Amino acid sequence: MEFKINLSSLLKNQKVKSYGEKQDVNGELHECFIAKILPHMVKNYTATDALTTVIDKMGDASSLAQGLTGVITTSTSFRSSDYTLYLKVHGNKCLGLIKTGYKNLYVREFHNSSMINIKPLC
Repeated sequence: MEFKINLSSLLKNQKVKSYGEKQDVNGELHECFIAKILPHMVKNYTATDALTTVIDKMGDASSLAQGLTGVITTSTSFRSSDYTLYLKVHGNKCLGLIKTGYKNLYVREFHNSSMINIKPLC
């Protein structure tokens, strides 16, 4: 998904894995990398509006792609969570988003069929 800002510049300090420089459709070179975003960054980031827009638009697109009735990933819910977001960026494009964290899941115990709460890293 394309944005009006250069995400590679905006998120260069959050880089966790680089794929080197690659040409965009205009022939310009931009670094392609994975950026790690934590909730406090959305609250205190100097470009909060830009980062908020990226998270919200990518969350909308993710819900649409999965056929969900509601949006799961929003900047508002992310701010008050303990999740981590990883964004794959290249220039002004966000190529992907994944949210990780511990989630409350209820599962049925095999031996007595009672429900228990587990918190796996998803």
